[in-house]
Amino acid sequence: MKKKRKKFWIIFITILIIALIPLVKYLLPEQIQRFVKNRVTVKVAARQAELNEAIAEMKSQDLPDAIVRIKSDGESYEELDNEKISAVFNELPVVSIRNKMNNSEGGYVFFTVSTSLIDSVPRNYKYGFYYSEEDKPLDIFFGDNIASNTKVEVDMMFSNKYYYWTEKITDNWWYFDAYFTTNRAAWK
Repeated sequence: MKKKRKKFWIIFITILIIALIPLVKYLLPEQIQRFVKNRVTVKVAARQAELNEAIAEMKSQDLPDAIVRIKSDGESYEELDNEKISAVFNELPVVSIRNKMNNSEGGYVFFTVSTSLIDSVPRNYKYGFYYSEEDKPLDIFFGDNIASNTKVEVDMMFSNKYYYWTEKITDNWWYFDAYFTTNRAAWK
């Protein structure tokens, strides 16, 4: 009888945790953002040498502008058969790499990461880090120079908003997070 009761409670608690995970994104968004930021910055600082090698590889090779973990809107890193790029995907929670090294504002490469919080972060949040050749803070989605540690807020069409934040990790490496709101009422 005790074994059945114990098994029941284990199953009940497991189901309860699984059911509550989607609520985490609404109840604890600041804590999630802090957790992701700390996780990303620590990993980038620890892997700076490998990341610098990957950037050098991107500058010297004719690699695609979009390299992705799962083939969708870019070339899969596995198809490239490039040791340095594969190391980035294998050692960090990178989902995609976007190469903007030919930008007239100064080149940059940005890496979008997976939060690995069982999708507790809504899809309209984007997290990651980027390499800035000029070592300047950038809004990577618009390619603009911005002030470090300043939250950018942009009004967009149909009352939507875009929020962006960047902070320096180490020389030439920056953390970013972005959030896109949607005003569904504007579409009616």
